[in-house]
Amino acid sequence: MEKIELIKKDIEKQNYEKAERSLRELILKDKNNYHYQLLLGFTFEKNNKINEAIKTYIFAKKLKPTDVVHNLLGNIYIKTKKYSEALYEFACSIKINKNNPKTLNNYGLLLIIKRREIESIKYFEDAISLDPNYMDPKYNLLEILEKSNEFVLLKKFIIKEIKFFPNDEVLKYFYAAYLNLIKKNIEAINTLKNIKFINHKQNWEYRRLNLLGKIYDEIKNYKKAFEAHNSANKFLINNFCLSLFSEKKYYNKIKKFSLIAKKNINPFNLTKNKNSSLFFLVGFPRSGTTLLDTILSSHSKIEVIEEKPSIENILKEVNSDEKILCQSLDVKNLNIKYYSEIEKYISSKKINKKIIIDKMPLNLIYSRAINNIFPEAKIIFCLRHPLDVILSCYFQNFILNEAMVNFLDLKRTASLYNYTMEIFNSYSEISEKNIIKVRYENLVSNFDTELNELINFIGVPYEPEMKNFFKKNPDKKRIRTASYNQVNKPIYKSSRFKWINYKEDIEQINKSVEKWIKFYEY
Repeated sequence: MEKIELIKKDIEKQNYEKAERSLRELILKDKNNYHYQLLLGFTFEKNNKINEAIKTYIFAKKLKPTDVVHNLLGNIYIKTKKYSEALYEFACSIKINKNNPKTLNNYGLLLIIKRREIESIKYFEDAISLDPNYMDPKYNLLEILEKSNEFVLLKKFIIKEIKFFPNDEVLKYFYAAYLNLIKKNIEAINTLKNIKFINHKQNWEYRRLNLLGKIYDEIKNYKKAFEAHNSANKFLINNFCLSLFSEKKYYNKIKKFSLIAKKNINPFNLTKNKNSSLFFLVGFPRSGTTLLDTILSSHSKIEVIEEKPSIENILKEVNSDEKILCQSLDVKNLNIKYYSEIEKYISSKKINKKIIIDKMPLNLIYSRAINNIFPEAKIIFCLRHPLDVILSCYFQNFILNEAMVNFLDLKRTASLYNYTMEIFNSYSEISEKNIIKVRYENLVSNFDTELNELINFIGVPYEPEMKNFFKKNPDKKRIRTASYNQVNKPIYKSSRFKWINYKEDIEQINKSVEKWIKFYEY
């Protein structure tokens, strides 16, 4: 027992190699000791030896299938994006012990990942009732309430929790978010300024700075707003995603695509197919795609499939970027694969609407491949002033991946925009009849005219109720993109030409996108 305690202290001190050696010595004497194997798996996991951790946990599970080992396996499957396996492990854990708050919280998080947010609430609430001092499910529940604009429930919950845990910094953050939602901006700013995050493992400091920037923007203190967002992005790069940011994986991919696009603007020799009712909603992030998604989804005959990377998934088998963009593809096979994936989704959601619109903003880069696979498909292209788009991306709290991490740097965001537009423009030059441009500025200032034109393009009758789109989508109340807080309310015009307020701060990128400002006649 004394040896085990020493090993645990080594793990706490991050002496993982030493802990591993000590555990292996114990296991040599007692291979079938469940506790040794469990601790070894945990050590592997902490040391980022994920495959070894999984194998060890599985062996421990065979020795003794406890709720603890099922929970640990579920967590590690989430990390490796094996969500079906994670669901199974958490379900097993809950079946064995339905009173483990950590398992319930983890299961709730997994449901959010699986886009089952409403179901997740019950598990967070159950975890809280079992252990009122366990804070993680409270944070998760508060986030759902905030992003759903559930002001009444948010107020009730946050005020209650702040009373019992007045020194909890994360609760203070959510209290500031609540104050911001009810327009008590100065109070919100003061609350945020007084927060001192010591533990940065969940990037709460980034979120604090990001929210501070958002509120400063709302009260028109643009200098402080830019400073806050700039500090937030630098903090995130240096503390959480330096390696991902430095890799430039997606950035280099887009750069390469743009060079190919410039050389290959001739149309493909295509065979017509019957996919005349298929639409793709694309646009650089923050160009109005989510707003348009919400508007179109309010139509009785239109279903927008939101942020599902179906095109990218079916193109993964194509070995080179050049082939994706420029050469003939196995059109028939890719066509079948795409519809198979879409039909699974439609069936699982019990969708019976006539028109399907595939929304994935950065499918911009695959426009020519889409044209090759689905020659009759139509593209809805969302357009917004380039500087507004770039600034909004730079300010936005995205879920980071190899694409979104580029938005933490202003110059790289501008370059990414430039390269992306080069790719799309090479396609649009040869396929204008299948494209409609929806200008964000026109949509918010002349809603009826712009929407009527789009509806005619899609080929369905206009429905007057679409004006109340923000009321007609209860199933989309929790928006799963960065725009969740902007599409649960009527159209507003305050986001047009915001870049003017930051003219001096973004002067460094003006020349890089000047071509597109002129091209799109801004």
